[in-house]
Amino acid sequence: MRKILILFLLLVLMVPAVEGKKKKKKTDLYYYNMGVSYLEKKDPEKAIPFLEKAARMNPKNFQIFHALGIAYSMLGELNRAEEYFKIAISLNPAYGPSHNLLGVIYTQKGLYDKAEQEFRRALDDIAYPTREVVYLNMAKLYLKMGKTQKAIAALDQAIIVNKNYSPAYALKGYIYALNGDYARAKELYKAAIDRDRENGRYWFALGEILEKLGDLQGAKVAYGKVLVLPVDPELRVKAEERLKKLEK
Repeated sequence: MRKILILFLLLVLMVPAVEGKKKKKKTDLYYYNMGVSYLEKKDPEKAIPFLEKAARMNPKNFQIFHALGIAYSMLGELNRAEEYFKIAISLNPAYGPSHNLLGVIYTQKGLYDKAEQEFRRALDDIAYPTREVVYLNMAKLYLKMGKTQKAIAALDQAIIVNKNYSPAYALKGYIYALNGDYARAKELYKAAIDRDRENGRYWFALGEILEKLGDLQGAKVAYGKVLVLPVDPELRVKAEERLKKLEK
């Protein structure tokens, strides 16, 4: 009986220790990871409280502020996004992704010279794993500035960095179509589709170009592809309207 009582007391004493382990204090890394998980789900409103708590716990971690910049940019709050990207850069001046996204913010705000400067700083980061994205953003900036040839040159660089980067081919196709070179635009959109066959917007753009070239059967096929892909309702309606028009 005495042995049983001692064993019971030992078990009782062990319970707080077990509960203590369950109540282990959460770290800034935990809150950061939670925030990032919500960003991946495209839910910045839920991400922000976790990221802000992580930032309070570890105000020297540039990645936390970079993630906050992404969250606020997703919400369209450009000034807050700019603020957090700047903090991330102050903590790690060489971090290309923050420079790139700050460049995107400046482009949206019409601060084109500042945007170009940030994109160039992003490219200075030799460890940047997706430099093609920076070149694409530069091309979009140059288009807004009316510098078509510089835009094409930036897209050529994106393709050199990553020959399978479909957005670069598609944007080049868009530029050539704007300038009336539909034959070249057709080849570029086909190249984009070869690299991303599930992109309904590429198929729709190809359909428009084929119409311009008089290839109505090819245009029907392209618009038909849009209807079997997971696209937004607005694009689906447009494809349906084009098909009805061509079938008259």
